[in-house]
Amino acid sequence: MRRLLYIGIGVLLLTSCGGRHKAKSTVETFLGENLVEQNCYVDLRGLDSTRRVSDSTLIRMRQTAAESGRWKDGVVFADRDASGKLMFIRGKVIAGKDTFMQTFYLTEDLKSVVAVKEN
Repeated sequence: MRRLLYIGIGVLLLTSCGGRHKAKSTVETFLGENLVEQNCYVDLRGLDSTRRVSDSTLIRMRQTAAESGRWKDGVVFADRDASGKLMFIRGKVIAGKDTFMQTFYLTEDLKSVVAVKEN
């Protein structure tokens, strides 16, 4: 019984680390394509999920990001999955001389960024 518990915990740890790595890769690609300042460093932590982000909130986050001046004109965000579930990861972005905290909302498969919120 104890052995089964240890195997289960190991599988959970490996799965969560793999998801965070995939999310970090997606966010880094997004930053490279859309951040005005191309010289950046990102430190992301805490991958989690939510269903509590409304479409109007996503629209507002996208508009705020577009008006911030940090992102290139015409930044394109992915559409939300049909399930309504979003993954999110928070972290610190250092771009040039600026440091800012961001929350990145991603599709459930962690392949695309749906919105960005400044904390």
